[in-house]
Order: sequence, then structure tokens, then C-alpha cells
Amino acid sequence: MLALARGLLARPALLPLNEPSLGLAPAVAQELFEALSRLHGEGLTLLLVEQMTNLALPLADRCAVLAGRWIGRVGLVAGDGWGVGLWLIAAGATERRPCP
Repeated sequence: MLALARGLLARPALLPLNEPSLGLAPAVAQELFEALSRLHGEGLTLLLVEQMTNLALPLADRCAVLAGRWIGRVGLVAGDGWGVGLWLIAAGATERRPCP
């Protein structure tokens, strides 16, 4: 949390965050993402890596899925919070399958 505050002091245009909910109680993580939502609404661009999709996807304009050796194509986020047109694609392969 201190690192996040220090990062915001510089008033960046882009704020990269790696697993900001890691180790936080669910109520605290919810409060953090509400604050991030307000910052995003004020024009701050967030580059977010997060496993808690229920918290992260409502903030997202675009998302990509990473799962083991499978990478997801970047797609728009639908109103229900899930990616539109996201497919898991094997690196260098032609086989495709829908995201879980």
C-alpha cells in the first residue's frame, strides 16, 4: 500500500500494478479496487496484473488472459465483466480454444 501511495505522488499518466490484492483481506481488497476505480474515472491509466478477476475486470477496458503456456489475445471487456472474443492461443501454434 505504501508503494502505491508513493507511485501516486508523482501523478503518473500510467500506473502499473502487479497483484495489488495479494495478501489483503477481502474487504480491504474491495476498498482498494474502489479507490482504483475512482482514479481510473479521473483519467489515470492502469496496467493491472491481477488474479482476482471479480475485482479487476469491472475496471478493465481491455483484458488478456494468461494461463501456463497459453496466452490470450487482448480483447474488449463486455458489460458482464468477461472478455469478448478472447481465445487461448498456444504460442506459435494454430490450435485455438475458448477461454475458460
